[in-house]
Amino acid sequence: MTKILVLLLAIVGLMCGEWPDFLPPVDSGVVNVKLFGAVGDGKTDDTEAIRTAIAKHIDLNRYAAPVMIYLPAGTYLVSGPIEGRQYRDMGGWSSGWRAGFLLVGQGRTKTVIQLKDAAAGFTDATKPQALVATGSEADGGNPSGGGNRAFRHCVSNLTIDVGKGNPGAVGLDFIASNRGTVENVLIRAPAGSGSTGLAMNRGWPGPALIKHVEIQGFSTGIAMAGHWQYSMTFEDIVLRGQTEVGVTSDHNPIFMRRLTAVGESPVFRISNDDHLLVLIDAVCTAKAAKQPAIITPGIAYLRNVVCTGFSIAVDGRGEDDVKPPTPGKPVTVDEWSQGNTSAASAGAAKALALPVEETPLFWPSDTKQWVNGAKDLQAAIDSGAPVVYLPNGSYEIDKTIVVRGSVRKIVGFQSSLKAKAGVDPLIRIEDTANPVIFEHLWLDGNVVHVGRNSAAFRHVDFIGHRYQGLGKGRTFIEDVIGTWRITGAHKLWARQTNAEFGGEPLLINDGGTAWILGFKTEGEMVCLRSGGGATELLGGIFYPLRDVPGGTPAIDLAAEAQFSGSWVYNSKHYPVHVRFGDRDITGGWGRGPGLWSTRVAPATPAKP
Repeated sequence: MTKILVLLLAIVGLMCGEWPDFLPPVDSGVVNVKLFGAVGDGKTDDTEAIRTAIAKHIDLNRYAAPVMIYLPAGTYLVSGPIEGRQYRDMGGWSSGWRAGFLLVGQGRTKTVIQLKDAAAGFTDATKPQALVATGSEADGGNPSGGGNRAFRHCVSNLTIDVGKGNPGAVGLDFIASNRGTVENVLIRAPAGSGSTGLAMNRGWPGPALIKHVEIQGFSTGIAMAGHWQYSMTFEDIVLRGQTEVGVTSDHNPIFMRRLTAVGESPVFRISNDDHLLVLIDAVCTAKAAKQPAIITPGIAYLRNVVCTGFSIAVDGRGEDDVKPPTPGKPVTVDEWSQGNTSAASAGAAKALALPVEETPLFWPSDTKQWVNGAKDLQAAIDSGAPVVYLPNGSYEIDKTIVVRGSVRKIVGFQSSLKAKAGVDPLIRIEDTANPVIFEHLWLDGNVVHVGRNSAAFRHVDFIGHRYQGLGKGRTFIEDVIGTWRITGAHKLWARQTNAEFGGEPLLINDGGTAWILGFKTEGEMVCLRSGGGATELLGGIFYPLRDVPGGTPAIDLAAEAQFSGSWVYNSKHYPVHVRFGDRDITGGWGRGPGLWSTRVAPATPAKP
């Protein structure tokens, strides 16, 4: 019981902390909705003012440098949906839906989008309607907003409240492609109101990152139904009081770390045996639930999951069920897997369970500590200021940017940096006094990290370029497009990375340490190659569009490399699942192995 309490307190403490306010400088290029008539007093209907701010900016630089729509502290009362679309052309191209919808508040408890009670269009539980929604671009008409061109959407630092008397309300209907995030958001519904808190039922959500999100109430907390592609990564999730189910999915893979779920309904209900669920560090608590905590007939890997008050902890494939010794009593699932293990070594595989470090954050609210780097980025970095910012826009770089000294954050307001011809690398990270965080940037050029400190990349694109960690430092990735290489003593922690550009191995570990939560590839190349060191893959989706050339492995490991991972395939198939030294490990067509590891040991049983 002591272990359970310690884990619960640790998870709740990490997830319940309030993040600092997001207060952009006045010349940052963000669009303040109050300049378009929004009041934010909780009484005035701000629907049209917010829609006007979106419509005037949603078509501007929507790929490399989309504009942030900013809601300062206040309660914004609305009577209809707030969507990422061109409201002046909803009957035209793509039915108005656009990529690059960034809806950002000042803080999770300070900025509230509040639906009117008993609002028209939200009162019928059989006809769900989204309060906030992102969408995908598509040629021709696209009324639903579904598709796979929903690039770089971001909803962050706010609360979405569906109000009373709105049983058909969906808090956030989210779709994103390759990169996108819902971060530091509370989605809530009063008792008797709310259909789904976070819906991702349109084709095809992901890959994207859902982080530091709490959902209170609703019939369903998180829904991912009706499609195969692509995958979603979650970290620091709280679910409270869902009446039907916490999380439901058909096929779309779920990779989740640190979950707290409280309520009497099942926490997970997976409906198909080709689904991949990876769940790490979770606490699921009920008073006297008559249903299982986790229902998963598919491919699954669970570790450090505590279930209390449920009749069954894990309802798998019958013989794989995990039950408490006494109904309703706590049970700890130390490590458990099931599913297609055709690529596994002989014996029961056991994961590496590499140590996890948290991504460094630095959020100074005082903008006096911020220096504008638009005119001379290198001079701004060397100025001694802790934060260098680039106003929304595109910048051409004629000399390698060297990151050094006391700078702690380089933040764009979704800004792009392009290296001129002959400039390589675009950025070189040397020794710094503190970890350096890069946020909301499009980096058109290679990046090299040779320093001894940490570098973190959050909501960043390396389109067609490679990041190399060559020194003794650390690299952290959250919601990033790019390809990666680390060597020697370098350490990498990645949460949601999309790699689909380039013919080389998409992720290379030459003797370092790599921990990955959520990894999506696209193409027929080697997905991951390790010439040594240790790599742990907690959830991957490998997506070859065409037949893979004969002999190309999905994962290529030197004999001395340590590796464990869970992944699935989509579309075509890799005939060679893993090349381990001089041995090819193959298997029949399937969605992928439940767990494959170069370490082989008896599985750890559940503990009472």
